[in-house]
Amino acid sequence: IAGLGTGSVSVALSSFASILSGCPAAGRLLRSHPKWSADLRVPHYRDGVRAVLDREVDLGFTELVEASENDALATELVGQHLARFFCRPDHPILARREIGWQDLLAFPWATTRLPARVGALLGNRTVRAGKIDEATRDFVPAIQLEVPMQIASFALGTDALVIAGYGLLEPELRAGAIVAVPMGDLGFRAAYGFIWLRHRSRSPATLAYIDAVREEERAFAKREAELSVRYGPRVRRGARAHRER
Repeated sequence: IAGLGTGSVSVALSSFASILSGCPAAGRLLRSHPKWSADLRVPHYRDGVRAVLDREVDLGFTELVEASENDALATELVGQHLARFFCRPDHPILARREIGWQDLLAFPWATTRLPARVGALLGNRTVRAGKIDEATRDFVPAIQLEVPMQIASFALGTDALVIAGYGLLEPELRAGAIVAVPMGDLGFRAAYGFIWLRHRSRSPATLAYIDAVREEERAFAKREAELSVRYGPRVRRGARAHRER
């Protein structure tokens, strides 16, 4: 990075990856290298993989499930954050003694479209949370957001459950407008990272961006840990931390 003067990079990012570290990393680089430039796109993750294969972008920073099965692509896992559910403080789900999958599925979810590996966890059921896309097997939430910048607003005054990290909801958590749903680790995690053509060399500008993303991811993980201590609820004794079948 020290020798980076001018240069540009084009990146296809998934929604949450763009918010958590993808766009902040671009800002970090621009502050230290004013002549650096970027083309940051936020397509569906499958379109992002295709953009890398078709050389429309230099790099993908998105869900890895499809790319990892393609021998033409190299991948690096970056983000594997625990997905957490949040709701308004007087949400009816909080009155339940134990909270598991069945309880979560009984309310509308507000989040991005979730990949097929998540849909497989939920089964082929029609639920209030959303539905399975028959063509792709993706899970389509009841409230589908392309870029969840204002995701907290969907929990205010509604029965929707929003899926996010503490860092995206910090102002609402601080104000007491949103709380974390008290439950154990259901194994519901992100799995996004870098995607590039295996036999295509990466430019200095691209490598600088990758390093900046790693720095942002480390900072986000540290902040998430701090906020989870401050705002994370204690899981009630006997709460179901396993997936209900």
